[in-house]
Amino acid sequence: MTGYEVVLSPAAKLFVLELGSQVERTALADCLRLDLQLDGPNAQYAFEFTPWEGGREYTAIPLHLGGIVAVFRPLSDAELDRLQHDQDRKLARSGYFVLSLLRPESGFHPR
Repeated sequence: MTGYEVVLSPAAKLFVLELGSQVERTALADCLRLDLQLDGPNAQYAFEFTPWEGGREYTAIPLHLGGIVAVFRPLSDAELDRLQHDQDRKLARSGYFVLSLLRPESGFHPR
């Protein structure tokens, strides 16, 4: 298993901040460190899609934490270079940009 960087969008950061406790935040971070891999525990449930014509391909995958779904894409080499410059530290050779984190109930609307 290879380590990778995880970058959260503002919406994903807000999702994390709205979790009830530090324990839940830590559990989510652990899931993100494991579940975004192509050979991760839920890889067979991954759904790849392109949200707009000519756009980048994203993947939606359920995390092994309460059915939360992560929508993400790989970071480009340029994004990894910029991240390394911004954080002034050595980075993993790959990473993912998490666009959104969705609760399972977000697909349903109460009557």
